[in-house]
This record gives sequence, structure tokens and C-alpha cells, in this order.
Amino acid sequence: MQSFPRACSYTKPFAGEAKFEEGAMSFTMAQLIEKRQGEQYALHKRYINPALARVQAIIGFDKSYTRGEGCYLWDGDGLAA
Repeated sequence: MQSFPRACSYTKPFAGEAKFEEGAMSFTMAQLIEKRQGEQYALHKRYINPALARVQAIIGFDKSYTRGEGCYLWDGDGLAA
């Protein structure tokens, strides 16, 4: 059986303690999400469900919401919906 090299090696020496060794990735999921912010509907339309993305654009839900409280959502401009 052929084995492939891993991008990073992860070890968990003690309970609750994580350690990354040489070759570990130099980015986090939070950084990736921040980098692609504003592209979520284009990506959704391209890779997941084009029909739903079109409907959301028609009814005005194609915004980037930054926070929610109760039944209210705030977009990047600070406007509540």
C-alpha cells in the first residue's frame, strides 16, 4: 500500500495539550474565513445550491451579516434587519 506525506504532523502528548511539529500549516480556519468574507454567496452559488443563492439575492438576503440578537441581524454597514 502506498503512503502519502502529510502536510503536518499532530501529536497530543498529554490530555488537553496539543502540539504541532515541523511542516505544520501556517494558517487557521478563522483566517481563511476572514479572507473569503464577502464571497459566501458567490461560493454558495457555484459549489452548493445555485437556486437557493438566486432566491436569497431576489429577497435581499445576499448580505454579509456580522451579528444577530433575538430576531434581528446586523450587516457589515451596521444596519439592522
